[in-house]
Amino acid sequence: MESKYNRVKAELDKLAVDGKLTAQAVVDAAREESSPLHGYFEWDDNKAANEYRLLQARKLIRVVVQPCEPLDNQPMHVYQSLVTDRVVPGGGYRTTEAILSTEAWRNTLLEQAKRELIGVRNKYASLTELAKVWTAIDTVTPKRIEHITEYAQLEVAR
Repeated sequence: MESKYNRVKAELDKLAVDGKLTAQAVVDAAREESSPLHGYFEWDDNKAANEYRLLQARKLIRVVVQPCEPLDNQPMHVYQSLVTDRVVPGGGYRTTEAILSTEAWRNTLLEQAKRELIGVRNKYASLTELAKVWTAIDTVTPKRIEHITEYAQLEVAR
């Protein structure tokens, strides 16, 4: 029996033209109720419109930066979304200042950063020109999180 992950991947592979897959092609194919992609989209236009506005609000929140004195006035994000806040309805953002001054939140942000670094390393590991970067990442994180692929497959299988 073919898994949901394999059905979705096969459908996405079919939609690629000259090796390029576009979001529009995915949405167009997913409109068909029989498509394995259909269930991953909100088809109620009112709900979808609100979800899109929430995405726009999140994008707006993420672009707010200010100079950070300890970083030679390099820009720093004013607001951060902690993974622990994302699991509750409505989610939310906290000021970076508040996060850095609260030990538990700071530790959460640090673990989150490590996971993101591992993700970047895994995504671009084939770029040998970045070997020194991978070595630096390896000093603060495990080399790989083996369940990343498994997690991605579970998300697709939902």
